[in-house]
Amino acid sequence: MTAQIDFITSHGTFALSALDGERVYDLLHRHQIPWTAVATYLKKSGRSESFVFPSLHLPIDSLDADHVLSIIYQRNINPFEFAQPELLLSPPKDLQQPVTEYVYADYLNGGNTIIRQLSVDECKDAVATQVHEMLSLTLPASSSPIQIVVGVSGGGDSNALLSAMATYRGEKHSVEVLPVIICGPGEWNSGVPRAKAICESFGLSLTIVSEDESAEILGVTDRETPLMDRFARAYPGEDYEAMGTLIIRLCLARVAKQHSARYICTGLNLEDLLAETLLRYLQIAPPIQFPARPIDGLTLLYPLWLLPKKIIDGCYPKFAYDNYHERYPSHVRGRALCYQLAYHITSNFPGIGEKLLRSASMIAEHFPHQAVHDDELGFEIDKSANSMVRERFRRFLRG
Repeated sequence: MTAQIDFITSHGTFALSALDGERVYDLLHRHQIPWTAVATYLKKSGRSESFVFPSLHLPIDSLDADHVLSIIYQRNINPFEFAQPELLLSPPKDLQQPVTEYVYADYLNGGNTIIRQLSVDECKDAVATQVHEMLSLTLPASSSPIQIVVGVSGGGDSNALLSAMATYRGEKHSVEVLPVIICGPGEWNSGVPRAKAICESFGLSLTIVSEDESAEILGVTDRETPLMDRFARAYPGEDYEAMGTLIIRLCLARVAKQHSARYICTGLNLEDLLAETLLRYLQIAPPIQFPARPIDGLTLLYPLWLLPKKIIDGCYPKFAYDNYHERYPSHVRGRALCYQLAYHITSNFPGIGEKLLRSASMIAEHFPHQAVHDDELGFEIDKSANSMVRERFRRFLRG
């Protein structure tokens, strides 16, 4: 027997049951009750009054069985209004085998919560629709094809992006897609065959940038040591993804310069950009412009910016599956925190992540990112970057 637990709200009192060894903190988390929104009180047997009882850390089975733990919700709203909604199932419209699913809800206007199951063709249609709309609204009118250098990795995001861009036909312009893959550590190289297969299916010629070429573009003079090993020495405990993002950007910029192209493009999706935006907010800084970001004299496009990864991966589920099994673990807490925040928002409140991202995009337009070109490094960096940031990068270049 455990203590009686009453969750008291303006909409009624609910009895909660604890699991063995569960703390008050765990109980609240399991029932999706924010701990910041409650106060806890305890009434002991034989007493008529309760007293305030801070107890988030406390195992509930440590309380006497005849005690009553009252958890009082501080607001007069219904805390369960968005929890465990009735789910309506919507199967694929084309009656094909579903490969993914996504939850849709309109919390601001009421309505049903729907699990939409999607087939491969429906995923491709959804991605193509969003990508084509973004390109149509972003690219200027042009009598000649607009060249776009597209970074691909062989993973689900870039394969779906490439497929959608290859089928784009604008009313005021056309595009010439120039796919590029960058070789390097682990999963970077293993994605080359998948990227080749996608490019060949659309008659596109894939440019492959070797790790040695990447090092040269970065400015590394001594290229005996692999880039990842060099990074581990200069940035112990950090995530190579950070350097990888810079390498991709600089390599795409180099190819764009070779073709006199003004646009480069990568496959960052809804969760990627929501996580990046949250990180900027945590740094007390406005978001950086998207889905079209000026950088290094070019425009970096993010056509997948409003598409969740679950739908993107549904375009090529086998490629996505292979890519998942080739990834190395990340241990950077800040990165993990922002991604977890992004996924909790999109999972617990479907549709809200997209609204937040649209707002962030508008904010970014009003508060342009302050970047400056560093002549020594050869590329743009954040205006607030201090000498220590520059010195650590020089240490990476020197090995």
